[in-house]
Amino acid sequence: MSLTPASQERTVIAHGFSPDEIAQLEGVLHHDDHQPLIFATTRDHHLKLALQDLVRLVHRETDAAQLAASTSSGQPARIPGRENQRVLYLHGFDKKELFGLVDLVKKNVANPKGIAFATSTTNNLSMPLARLVWEVWRDHDYMESRRQAQREGRPLPPPPEDEPGDFVPGS
Repeated sequence: MSLTPASQERTVIAHGFSPDEIAQLEGVLHHDDHQPLIFATTRDHHLKLALQDLVRLVHRETDAAQLAASTSSGQPARIPGRENQRVLYLHGFDKKELFGLVDLVKKNVANPKGIAFATSTTNNLSMPLARLVWEVWRDHDYMESRRQAQREGRPLPPPPEDEPGDFVPGS
């Protein structure tokens, strides 16, 4: 499968993955070296950055050694109170590429249902990474409970609502 560039900022940012999972994702994402793609992982100091700033940071650090040092050293970033927080944030891909990339990842990782995917939107580019992870997983959990209710013939749960106090950055 070829992923034709939609922009020069084709970026995949992984949050909450183990080092082994990161290595597996790198292999999957870099299967076609002819397609420019930046892959980075999050660290604690990224959690308060707005997504647009995180993407800029990743693209400014074009030297491979500098990028590896800023994203691959230390433990992965964690948001307290959430067991699974594996999110792949996809930036700079067109719709066809997004579907292809999600399918590629799901077919080539051990636990595809344990990954939530997020794409760039007008609303989330100014959102801190920690809030994106929290909101993506809130919505992912809701969709899973909805699918389970449908399978069991139960009434569907109400969708999650944004409450002003729902998210406390850094908590």
